[in-house]
Amino acid sequence: MILLIVFIGLLLNMIPSSLITDKSDNDSIIKDFRDRLSQVDFVSISNDVISGWKNLMSFVTETMEGNDGAGDFIPAFTNQGQSETIKEVDLATFEPHKFEIEVLQLVNIEREKHGLKPLDYSKEVSVVAREKSRDMANYNYFAHESPNYGSPFEMMDLYGVQYWAAGENIARGHLTPEHVMEGWMNSEGHRANILNDSFTHLGVGFVNKNGVYYWTQMFIGK
Repeated sequence: MILLIVFIGLLLNMIPSSLITDKSDNDSIIKDFRDRLSQVDFVSISNDVISGWKNLMSFVTETMEGNDGAGDFIPAFTNQGQSETIKEVDLATFEPHKFEIEVLQLVNIEREKHGLKPLDYSKEVSVVAREKSRDMANYNYFAHESPNYGSPFEMMDLYGVQYWAAGENIARGHLTPEHVMEGWMNSEGHRANILNDSFTHLGVGFVNKNGVYYWTQMFIGK
């Protein structure tokens, strides 16, 4: 489609005016078309296409390897005490991504269908979830156990998150919040976390690294 638009634009530039029967009317049409064409952000469209292709290939690879792209789930866990806090969460500068908010909304839609209370958004936990997605992207792994932070529970402890129950869902390569939620809901373990009535708050972390999307949900009960 993009190539067709570009071709038409080039063609219009090459048409001799002598071949146009009604020059004034056609000049107006051509000018309008050129104006509209000049407003198209081809760089942005190209980046979106490349990003979508990378995510599709990542998802296909996961599927061919027997992984649905949603990762192994971490079941609900009861914390038996907090470790020493060694990291300070900078809540003042953190801003949620629109995809992260959409995931929260979709989670609560699913919970409502099953008569469960909605989860509250936690900026504190979202900071940790965002860092988990960034950690996976930067260090090229896809697992609940981080080489830098340990388990999700150890990571939340390091950031000083207070909870009595917690769980984590991760995903890679899904294109949209709807797409990643579909993958999680079609996985028994991830679905169990989303529909766990022990959880009260949710943090969501989305990261785009070189066109590949990483997703993390961190659930807590408190």
